[in-house]
Amino acid sequence: MAQQLRISRSNLYRAFESVGGVAGYIQRKRLRAAHAELVGSADRQVQEIAYRHGFKLASDFARAFRREFGVSPREMRERTRRSTGG
Repeated sequence: MAQQLRISRSNLYRAFESVGGVAGYIQRKRLRAAHAELVGSADRQVQEIAYRHGFKLASDFARAFRREFGVSPREMRERTRRSTGG
């Protein structure tokens, strides 16, 4: 990424400090994409969604998801079902 932006790696990392670093930024992007798929695709299993968004273990995904959104992926899906009447 630094190469494409034509900046040094240290400048790239410094630019992302305010949003939790490069790794934190990437993980949040992956979690938000997984969240969108989770609430939009009731037919996909949580584990499949976790793998599709780069998590090797469903347990790591569930832990990161809870940290980001305050509920487990399954709880989020249930909330969505209740709010949409499905």
